Amino acid sequence: MKPSRIVLLAAIALLAPGMLPAQNMISARAGLVNVADGEVLLAGKAVDPKPSEIVQIGRGEHLRTGEGRAEVLLTPGSFLRMSEQSEFSLDRTDLEDVSLTLKQGILLIEIAELLDGNLITVKMDDAEVRLSKAGLYRFSSDPMTVRVYDGEAVLKTSAGEQRLRKSRQMTASGDGWTAGRFDTDDTDYLHRWSRRRSEYVAMANRSSAREASSFVGAWGGRTSGWYFNPYFGTFTFMPMFAPVGSPFGFMYYTPFTIYRAYQPVYGGGGGGRGASSGPVFAGGIAGGAGERSASRGISSGGGGGIISTGASAPAASPAPSSGGGARGGAAGRGGRQ
Repeated sequence: MKPSRIVLLAAIALLAPGMLPAQNMISARAGLVNVADGEVLLAGKAVDPKPSEIVQIGRGEHLRTGEGRAEVLLTPGSFLRMSEQSEFSLDRTDLEDVSLTLKQGILLIEIAELLDGNLITVKMDDAEVRLSKAGLYRFSSDPMTVRVYDGEAVLKTSAGEQRLRKSRQMTASGDGWTAGRFDTDDTDYLHRWSRRRSEYVAMANRSSAREASSFVGAWGGRTSGWYFNPYFGTFTFMPMFAPVGSPFGFMYYTPFTIYRAYQPVYGGGGGGRGASSGPVFAGGIAGGAGERSASRGISSGGGGGIISTGASAPAASPAPSSGGGARGGAAGRGGRQ
């Protein structure tokens, strides 16, 4: 089996520190729903997270949000996040050739790692956009627009191909598609929520990679993949070959390299920043207030923020947002701000 087809490495039961996972699961398809927050419908039925349930989008099925939002895992290291009143169909689920069609609303695709030979295609009316590199990409239906915040995309229409790099966009009109530039600081709540999710998932990676480092022989490290972290209530990304950086600036570590990032420090502090009485990861996150994970129905985050004072935090990890207090730490739930 090709390494790129071994994609979901999930520790289902880690009930206490140091325990090995009770079960590993392998999946060769894109489309696992990692977060369903609010009104989320799959094939017309409400996504209602339950314990020990995997919510998988089938080929040709539609995922739609009403007053809600969702996070979907594509190839290992790539995330699709959708805003309210959005919909897409998943046309092909093979990891080497993922294809989806934007029906309405806004999609944001974050790619931290894309293995050689893998491709993600987004169809928009008469055009299709091919993504083959790490980056951050935004697709909206009204008006039909594709933006590249980081990375590179190729837009193909009957008129030919247009290569888009950072800060470039293409917008559809009656006369065809028009190229332009945009300010990458021009963001909205979906972008900000995606950044907080990226921070949260990266934090879960550090916890999972550290746990996996104690049984790395069993893990095997054959490929990059998804790994369920029950403490954070979310699937996280585990790279195989080397640490990789998120387009938002956070890092994902392998079980072999986590020692570079992990520094057990014991937090103090209080007030709006919250306090931690346990070990803290360098480049910590704010606490969350209970986002629903469709994969296991476990609330993520909670309480005050986890704040690191360690000096060994990677340069690529920006300072966390404030947690605790009335805001409740946006990394877990990500309120609309």
